[in-house]
Amino acid sequence: MLEASHLCYATAGRSLISGVDLDLRPGEVTTLLGPNGAGKSTLLKLLSRQLRPGGGAISLEGRSLSRWPLKELAQRRAVLPQQSAVPFDFTAQELVLLGRSPHGDARRSLAMVREAMEWTESAHLAGRTARTLSGGELQRVHLARVLVQLSLGRTARSTLLLLDEPISGLDPAHQHGALRICRRMAERGAAVFVIVHDLNLAAQYSDRLLLLRQGRLVATGSPREVLSPERVGEVFGVCATVTPNPITGGPALFFDLPEQEKRAPALDLRSQAI
Repeated sequence: MLEASHLCYATAGRSLISGVDLDLRPGEVTTLLGPNGAGKSTLLKLLSRQLRPGGGAISLEGRSLSRWPLKELAQRRAVLPQQSAVPFDFTAQELVLLGRSPHGDARRSLAMVREAMEWTESAHLAGRTARTLSGGELQRVHLARVLVQLSLGRTARSTLLLLDEPISGLDPAHQHGALRICRRMAERGAAVFVIVHDLNLAAQYSDRLLLLRQGRLVATGSPREVLSPERVGEVFGVCATVTPNPITGGPALFFDLPEQEKRAPALDLRSQAI
């Protein structure tokens, strides 16, 4: 559905993305992993057309991404960034209704809005204003907004859902709930691309993993193929033990610091007293 080849991006003389090749397929959840500063959010912005690549090509359904009319693109592709500003004091329901703006049928889509808010367990927040919501509550409302933008995956055409750390700020129950929604959207035919930091949650809910390090993809494949102890140690700087997940049968990871980190002197807080 979406293909990127030899993708590059640099700013201020610094290369952030270099030679990335990937494809996002309908019916799959593809998860991007990598340490802080690896270029994950930059790559998502390139794939969503928020940034223009310095090299390479991106195509959606065989057409260059840059040639898609913005309204038509918004009907097929929805993006949830790390932070979504709320310029006015909308209610939660009004925020979700904004997702129908590219379709021009917001007021006729209230049933879909209510369903999306039930999916994200935010229906009880419908009448509350954005400034009264916690960070996690607002995150779930924004997730409902991008779901209704893609008609909850009901359209016959393939759709693309791009999510940048959608589980940040959520408690464990809602983290699993958000990732189950990703799986549900994939089952309805969407191509889902999600950035997360929790390797175990990524392994549990993803069809494919992409591992990014210093702007380059260093591994692509199933969770079992990508999350080897050696590769996790090399990329994330931790000692990883990988065992079968008793629930899914996929990999489950346990972490420890390398020996040299354990031997680092502890900070003497008494010396910091004023």
